[in-house]
Formats: sequence, structure tokens, C-alpha cells
Amino acid sequence: MSTPTVQISYTPQSEVMFKLFHNEVPACNRPYFAHSHPEYEITVFISGKGIYTVDRKKDYDVQPGDVFIFRSNEEHFMGTIEPGHDVRTIGIHFLPQMVLSQSSNLFDIKYLRAFLNKDSSFENRLPRGTSASADITSLMEQMKNEADQKLPDYELMIKVKLLAILVEINRHYEFSADTDLSHITNEHFFQISRSMKYIDDHLTEELRLDDLAAVANMSTSYFSHIFKTVNRVSPLDYIIRKRIDLAMDELQQTNKSILEIAYHCGFNNTANFNRAFRNKIGVVPSDYRKQARLNILKDYD
Repeated sequence: MSTPTVQISYTPQSEVMFKLFHNEVPACNRPYFAHSHPEYEITVFISGKGIYTVDRKKDYDVQPGDVFIFRSNEEHFMGTIEPGHDVRTIGIHFLPQMVLSQSSNLFDIKYLRAFLNKDSSFENRLPRGTSASADITSLMEQMKNEADQKLPDYELMIKVKLLAILVEINRHYEFSADTDLSHITNEHFFQISRSMKYIDDHLTEELRLDDLAAVANMSTSYFSHIFKTVNRVSPLDYIIRKRIDLAMDELQQTNKSILEIAYHCGFNNTANFNRAFRNKIGVVPSDYRKQARLNILKDYD
């Protein structure tokens, strides 16, 4: 099971910037299920062995002490957990704005070099057995303790430890110094965030690229470029993924027909809905509903 230990927002009205999870999953084998999200992710394995698949093409064997990072909208799934090696992890999801500031150069995108790397040879698992992995595991456990105990200013202490983790990651990824971020500013992230919130608020309506660019106060072409740099997917692909996420919830939680769900989630016919759903998730909506109801798709990143 996946247990959200803490969620942090800047204000009660703002979007959640940070989530910390404690996962415990027994040995199992599951059919592939495409899982991704716009938030950045860091996960440490306290125990367990299995296979982690990334972007449907790269398999990692997992051992206790492993540290994984996942970039925005990077597909990842753990389908195999070995018998006798149940998994226990601590994981965090966070938005870039958690560590960025619009008024200070101290908190800028240098912390996010690893997550903005575009190299196809990028390794999601930190080098095994290094001091960096041990230090990050310790910091993650300290974050969980802060979340559990909720002492005064625990949210600030969690952010401090997150910054320390990001420094450790940058120091131990060789490519970090070569990642060109000169064309990206802190303000770009906040502009793109406004467009993403607009998408969330109008997901079932018609969404035009010109309108999204206007919300971000950018030209259409520049908006598309910056959006893809930040999220690793185009605005259109992001919208489709968000609509499919909504459809997944409705397939699990309602008895609506496939056609009703398709229309409500912004697809103009079931053929387009089936095609997009299968492309993103790996199965058609009807099969996903059957698997979800049989509890085959357990809640685990």
C-alpha cells in the first residue's frame, strides 16, 4: 500500500508542492502499467528486491539501499517484486516551485540540474553503494521522522533536507555540470505552473494552445518550447495524460460507460479515447477497468 505521510503547500489555497510517501508492497508480478506524473520523484529502497522498468525500455534490478530519481512525466513501474523480498520504500514527489524563489538567486534551478537533464543515457538509479546513496537514504528517513512527529516548523526542516538531498544528487551525477540551463529562469517555472493549473481547472473543456500561452504570458512558440523543457512532454501530450488520469479515476470509481467517460474527459469518440489510453497506459480502458477491479493494479510507484 502507498501511504501519504505529509503534503506541503505554501498556503492553504495553493497547490500541493510536496508529498512524502511510505510504501509497503508484498511480493507480486503485475502486468505492465504506465505510471507517470508531472512532479519530480526521489525514492529510496529500505528493503526489497525486484525489477523497476523505466520508459518501457530500461530495466533496473532493485536492492535495499538503492536510490532512484524520476524526471517530470518519466514513465516508471515496478512490476516484479521477488518472493521473500517484500518492498519498503520512502518516496517523495515535489514540484520545482518547492525549491525555487522569484525573489532570490540563492534558491534557483541549479538544484534541479539532474531533473532537467535530457541525455538519453540518463541513469535513474544513483551509483549503488556510494556515500551519496547512504546520505540520501538517511536524509529521507529524517524527513519521514519530521513528517511523523510534526514538531514546530517541521515543514521548513523538510525543505532544508530536500535541498541537501538535491545537492547530493548534483554532486554525484557526472553530467550535472554540463546541463545547460542558461535559457531557463525561475520565472519560467512559475509561468508554466500557471498554465498547468489552468489546464487542471479546465480539463474537460476545449483547451487551445494560444490560450495556454496567454496564461503564461508567452508567445505560443516560446511557450511550447519552455513547457516541453520543463515537463519533458508537449502541452498537447500533457493535456492528454491529464485527461487519461481523470478517466482512470472514473473507470475505477464509477459505473459510467466507456463512451460517457470518453466524452466527459475531452475525447470526441471512443476510438480516439481507446487509442490514446492504450498508448499512454498500455491497455484499453475496458481492460484497465477489469484489472483495477481485480486489484491487479496495486497502488505503488
